Amino acid sequence: MRPERTPVVSPDDRPTPLELLLPSGFSRRSLVLGSACPPALRPPEPQSASVDEYELVVVAPTRREADDPAWLADAARTAAASLEADGVVYVLAPPHARRRLRRLLASGGLRTGEAFLHIPDVTRSRAIVPVRRELLSYALEQLVPLKKRNRTLLSLLLRCRAERTLAALASPVGVAIRRAESRSLFDWLFTGAATGTAVLLRSPRGLAGGVALQLFSPSSKTPSAVAKLPVEGRSPEQLASHLDTHAASAATAGAAIPRAVATSLGSRPVLLETPVSGANAALLLARTPRRLPEILAALVQWLDAWQAITAREGALDRDRLEQWILAPAARLEPRIHGGGTYRRRLEHLCEALEGTALPHVAVHGDLTMSNVLVADPPAPIGIVDWESATTQGLPLLDLHYAVADAAAAVRGYTDRAAAARDCFSPGGALAERVKAAQARLAHTLDLTNEVAALCFHACWLHHADNEQRSLPTDGQMPFFEILDWVAGAEELPEELALPAALERRP
Repeated sequence: MRPERTPVVSPDDRPTPLELLLPSGFSRRSLVLGSACPPALRPPEPQSASVDEYELVVVAPTRREADDPAWLADAARTAAASLEADGVVYVLAPPHARRRLRRLLASGGLRTGEAFLHIPDVTRSRAIVPVRRELLSYALEQLVPLKKRNRTLLSLLLRCRAERTLAALASPVGVAIRRAESRSLFDWLFTGAATGTAVLLRSPRGLAGGVALQLFSPSSKTPSAVAKLPVEGRSPEQLASHLDTHAASAATAGAAIPRAVATSLGSRPVLLETPVSGANAALLLARTPRRLPEILAALVQWLDAWQAITAREGALDRDRLEQWILAPAARLEPRIHGGGTYRRRLEHLCEALEGTALPHVAVHGDLTMSNVLVADPPAPIGIVDWESATTQGLPLLDLHYAVADAAAAVRGYTDRAAAARDCFSPGGALAERVKAAQARLAHTLDLTNEVAALCFHACWLHHADNEQRSLPTDGQMPFFEILDWVAGAEELPEELALPAALERRP
């Protein structure tokens, strides 16, 4: 059985994650051998091209292919014979096949290999981490959550300095194999005599949500910089300007945020940012739920100060209501239980409130706990990933999203809808705390209960609408689940519920 050959020609400015490992950072010519490369890692769709040499060869056998010695031998010969001088063969295979492929590729002159751990697994690959002790320790503390069993096992292996065992025996491991004389992996990220490696962080929304690389010098235990590829059609210069727009107000309100330091690496358009120190709040809450009140208090204090600083005179005009309420409600109506009734109630509230004074405020737009970094007091909290931020948002959007995400983090993100009920249902575990937080922010801007309720529904309409349009790669739609509950909930408190009837304001 000969390996299936899938040649790929990729001129894309947003390369797939495995291309970023290459010395040049992208591949115009890729080859996939085998049928088990997950969509999250697969280079662009095949195009008809006659190519003799490849910059990236992905060897990803199915279980049946991995158990076939002839298939593995043929795949190794093909990969070695067709690889460019600085090319990389990336092996995604079960441990036994991975070891055999390494030996076969070594006989073809490819003897330099580096292992990468895919977290939480190869299929999702939210993080791709070089199997080095200091970087794995960093990943364990600062990156995406792991199941308790996997976290315990990884901690044990690190204490025993058993990285080689992990690289050889763990299933969610890929290996980048190349010639000894070839340029280093990630060479495009470093200039002059500098060298280093990187940890890849991939958005759950795939390439549309962006890919970030945390850069590490050879002896560093923490990143020296963060590189972000352009997302959603925006250039690095636009992203840098966008970040600068929010820097002063966010810092004045009491948060540490990254600074843009460059908009290219060589000829490559990339936004290079300074790192922000602190513990990942999502992982911190999963391990120590008792920190929840402290973290929420810091967030509420910052959000209240930030909205006060950034508030600009405005009103609930038709365009604003259409953007935040009516258009997303129309798009989501067919999927919501009782969607027609929910949409009509929203329309009645919008009609009653149209023309009401309501300031524009700055909104982060993605205030998940993974974007909140907690330092030791009295240091400020850190806030990262500002790509979704706007200066023209509605009040309270960040608050509602952040508290629900914090509750979900305590639950290990197993049930976001249940976490939302903890926050917003009368009698919920966090309901009184959230009510007090909303009252504080609403008082600062002099918001009525009706306006606050409109902002609450706008939050979940906005996130569910984004989720529906981006089609998450893992198929999960937690924000739609929250909106579905919000739309049909009869037990929402007065300050969050849609009024049954409301007279139009003069």
